Amino acid sequence: MEVNRYAVLKRVILDRGCKIPPGMRIGVDPEEDRKRFYVSESGVTLVTPEMLGQAMHLVR
Repeated sequence: MEVNRYAVLKRVILDRGCKIPPGMRIGVDPEEDRKRFYVSESGVTLVTPEMLGQAMHLVR
């Protein structure tokens, strides 16, 4: 997981491998978040690499 400068995350669960770009705001506007991510009834936002358009490669 990587969170870059000026990113704002509130009530967010990040999956392994997520790379949050600089200035991205997640958990601030639930209606906007619902367009890209899963937002629970209690307002927690789930973010996966796929939701961010990032390919996740597993190497074992």
